[in-house]
Amino acid sequence: MSEGRDKTKVHIHADDPARVFFALRGYGRILEQKVDDMRLQYAAVHLPVSRTAIVTDSIADIPRSVAERLQIHVIPMKISWGGDEYLDRLTIDADAFYPFLDEREEYPSSSIPDPRRVEQLFSWLAAHYESIVAIPVSKRLSGCWQVMENSAKKMRDEGYPIAVVDSRLNSAAQGLAVIAAAEDAAAGLGAREIVARLNRTIARARIFVSVATFKYMVRGGRVSALKGFIAAVANLKPIVSLDREGKGVAFAASFSQRGAKNKILRQVKADRGRIARYAVAHAGASGEAKEYAQALASLLGKEPEYVMEISPAVGIHAGIGAVAVAYV
Repeated sequence: MSEGRDKTKVHIHADDPARVFFALRGYGRILEQKVDDMRLQYAAVHLPVSRTAIVTDSIADIPRSVAERLQIHVIPMKISWGGDEYLDRLTIDADAFYPFLDEREEYPSSSIPDPRRVEQLFSWLAAHYESIVAIPVSKRLSGCWQVMENSAKKMRDEGYPIAVVDSRLNSAAQGLAVIAAAEDAAAGLGAREIVARLNRTIARARIFVSVATFKYMVRGGRVSALKGFIAAVANLKPIVSLDREGKGVAFAASFSQRGAKNKILRQVKADRGRIARYAVAHAGASGEAKEYAQALASLLGKEPEYVMEISPAVGIHAGIGAVAVAYV
């Protein structure tokens, strides 16, 4: 630790950096932060599972155990909250985020990753991998794709093979696509074939998000206050999806969460003969997500790949109580 008159620089090794940063917020304002996964870096250098690095952003819902096993490199989005800045899923996680979303007067916002951090990661990966395939959230939803593409172009101009693929997805759908690409990389496929297969996976991926209330969309700026008021009066429960270009669209609406779930299950039933894998994600709604998982397992005859909480960067807009069903 090094100290100055007004600032202190702290270097900490921890298994749970989110808890560390949440504790530090009570002692001052965090001006800058950097988190490195030393175990993943060690494994990538000494125990690599592939010759092609797979990169994504923190909006992709991927269980940590899966990301570690397949050596998926995740770039965090940034979250600003009350004058403090956090790294999505790293220095703020679901446990530190959702319990305070309704309690704090100020509302958080999300932004793209720091371009310098993206360049640093790509440069490090290029020193240890033959190629890189990056799979950010849909560029219709975020500027993350452009940030990655800007860094990738510099490397391509120098002859290094790197592709930045517009996933046209988010959340668990993005996660399933990234996992499929990482599995292909671990199986020994080259970058071009990984990208070709990835594009086919993206074209077959779907996601449906049952939103419990418009309140968080209004506070996050995605829906106007007037529309939110009308929806609240009518007790509407929207179901949000993505179109083929990766833009958010209204899929349907219901007057209850049970009704919304039934509509999603009917869509799954219509597609069940073609569903290879699926997952469930939620925002502080583990009980509801468990009910979805049980209903889907009964309908499809197989368990979900995973059930997990969506990232705080997505939870800002989806809000507490949201449940997402994604499948390929």
